[in-house]
Amino acid sequence: MPRKPTSPNSPSDIARLIEPVGKRLAEDKFIRRKLPVYGRLHIDQQLPFLCVYRQTASSKESGAEKFAQAFSSHLLCSARRSLHGELSDLARVVAQNLIKQFGTCLILEIWDAAAPRAEGVIAQAEMVPEFLVVSSRGTPVSVSNFFSEALSRVKVGGNSAVVTTRRSNHCCPKKLSPLVSSGTAVAMGCHLLGIEISPFYLNPETGELYPYVLRRITRKFSLAVNRALFNYTRNHTSHSPPHYHSLGRRAIVKYVWEADRVLAGISDNLDILLNVTPVNAESSFREFKKSRFEVKPQLHYRPLPVDPITLKTRLYKAPVTRIEDPALSLLFREQQEDLDRQIDMLRDRNTQRFLYSSIQVHGGVDHKLLKLAQGILESLPSRGRNHTRGTIDGQAFAALARAEIESYRKLHPDLKATVQVRDDIVGLLVSRGNLLVSSSTKLSPGRVKALLNHEIGTHVLTYANGRAQPFQQLYSGLAGYESLQEGVAVLSEYLVGELRISRMRLLAARVVAVHNMLEGMNFVQNFHELTEKHHFTQRTAYSITLRTYRGGGLTKDAVYLRGLRDLFEYLQKGGDLESLYIGKVSLSHLPIIRELTWRKVLKPPPLLPHFLGESEPRERLANIRNGLSLLDIVKDMRRR
Repeated sequence: MPRKPTSPNSPSDIARLIEPVGKRLAEDKFIRRKLPVYGRLHIDQQLPFLCVYRQTASSKESGAEKFAQAFSSHLLCSARRSLHGELSDLARVVAQNLIKQFGTCLILEIWDAAAPRAEGVIAQAEMVPEFLVVSSRGTPVSVSNFFSEALSRVKVGGNSAVVTTRRSNHCCPKKLSPLVSSGTAVAMGCHLLGIEISPFYLNPETGELYPYVLRRITRKFSLAVNRALFNYTRNHTSHSPPHYHSLGRRAIVKYVWEADRVLAGISDNLDILLNVTPVNAESSFREFKKSRFEVKPQLHYRPLPVDPITLKTRLYKAPVTRIEDPALSLLFREQQEDLDRQIDMLRDRNTQRFLYSSIQVHGGVDHKLLKLAQGILESLPSRGRNHTRGTIDGQAFAALARAEIESYRKLHPDLKATVQVRDDIVGLLVSRGNLLVSSSTKLSPGRVKALLNHEIGTHVLTYANGRAQPFQQLYSGLAGYESLQEGVAVLSEYLVGELRISRMRLLAARVVAVHNMLEGMNFVQNFHELTEKHHFTQRTAYSITLRTYRGGGLTKDAVYLRGLRDLFEYLQKGGDLESLYIGKVSLSHLPIIRELTWRKVLKPPPLLPHFLGESEPRERLANIRNGLSLLDIVKDMRRR
């Protein structure tokens, strides 16, 4: 928020705002108006509260300003005495309109306590949030109780907040007069409350904000206050919101749209998988075979279509720091950091540095995941029973895929996905919502249904569903989305009854191959372990090893089994499957995704896979929810 005057308007302009503001409130319309000297009035949905922050001349940096603007209905304004009368009139007009609609309303003012004296920098682990809740004598005690109980659950670094309460007719900073006096509030039928926040997020020596600490506490504070406002609204007004998240901001302001546009444009230019897929996979296998599998193949890649440094320059021009909404700020900051790492991957392609960037983006292999993968390889026979004969080539599979996409297009005409048969890729790949099929593809007929649900029923659908959302990040992919994406895709293979022994062994082998690479094993050694110890065919072992070492060392293939494992745990804790198709998201994002859905910022996914309407897949899903584990599935495979 700018500290200098942003408009040549005179203070009397506040008075001229009052009538149009009252009219827009009566018509239930969005309001976002700049105020003279500093601030704005923002109301993006009619709710029975108004959050207030007043800027004083002495406030060098303020956390309370960030806290206040996080809410769907807020008034940020100057504390100049010359503006007080007109700002008071503006606040009363807002309150009167809210009271007319909801029976009563709450004016909630937020301010920073006096900064502590400099006694040295406090370690982050020692920071304790402190809040003082001040309620007017005309405000029911239950209201202050709602806020003190909600704020007491706020934690920073494991330290719970200290909350005290006080009754006073002065629910505002000490040196300021209330915008609405206690007597006026009682006469209007309005409630007053104030929250004073101890500024532990300020450096006591310099008075500057700790930005990371402030971002974390802003989100926690806004969630806690929304819970309290939810209880206030349901118990003291005529409004009955369905969830406390539904009180959150709905309007998307220009900085969000601009950041989304910039980040999505960069993501579209990356296409990491395509740019680290060798263009000579087939010929390099022939050369590897000629060397009796003893000489590491030379892999060649398509030229990079972008300049990594130029991309980074664009990346940090995205106005992510200007996003007011704490939930969206968190998503977009994570996305910016993740794209930064992905750009490093492109820059470092085919060098030793690539592996370290890959670990940052895709993670490594934890001990439990390695034990699971080793257990699968030890438990399942090296050759599962093949119940079908013959093969399906790339062209034939592409025809089936086009028919599958068409069946979804009938349900969602905006689906733009295409199927391309290409010579420059290996296997199957979904890129920007389109299915790419290698011309050399040879599939068992028994794998067709599984792959249609994996590639189209998951990757294409989540891309299409993401495109139906307001933010492009939902289809380009939020930070760390690959693990959940691949977990859902493999789960779909199981739910349609086509997760075979060979497939489970392949997923496990990918984890083992990534682990071996991280432990220092070279391409040739890894290949031989897969053929000699785990009894994979030369062609399959080569494909696994190639995928692992492409680009300089890609750890992504560990996410399939990791994602499946984590997805089982999620479902067994009561998580729903349908919401995972909203776009390309990770499990860690689900709380924010649910919040944004309640706030009507996001919409339910327009497409769900066909199998969710079928009895057998739903029965298998119910078994997982009731405790069926991956190892149980492996044991069942052994018996068959």
